[in-house]
Amino acid sequence: MMAIMLSGTLVLSGCSGLLEQVNDTTTYVTEANEYVSEVQQFTEEFPKLAQEAVQNVAKTADLTQQLESLKADIQSFNDVTAPKVAEDLHAQIVEKNQLLSEEIQTILQQLKADQIDLASILENQEGLIHQLQQAMSLLNNIEQLTN
Repeated sequence: MMAIMLSGTLVLSGCSGLLEQVNDTTTYVTEANEYVSEVQQFTEEFPKLAQEAVQNVAKTADLTQQLESLKADIQSFNDVTAPKVAEDLHAQIVEKNQLLSEEIQTILQQLKADQIDLASILENQEGLIHQLQQAMSLLNNIEQLTN
């Protein structure tokens, strides 16, 4: 009787560990999807914000706020603990996010010093928009974790 109870306990504890892994993965995917939405929204809004800032210096404050907000979102996502199944993918995203953060920091410094040509940022495919697109493609791979 004790052997059966011990076996049952071991099976249940194994299921508990598996359930925890599934919950961790689900939580991570949810956080990643929220981050994807934020990055996607910024990617869509950035050209308009930049164009407005080129035409109206007063709009640079809006652009600065959006860039600082995205930079904070990037750091928050980088700090998320990825489940084992997503560790490699998360490391790739963190690497891309580092490049993205550096690009944002450069733009913020230029905005602060009033030494920025926002029109060139919009045209520069290797700049912020390119980094955002690369991050988005990696983030979209996260959805495959739940399939």
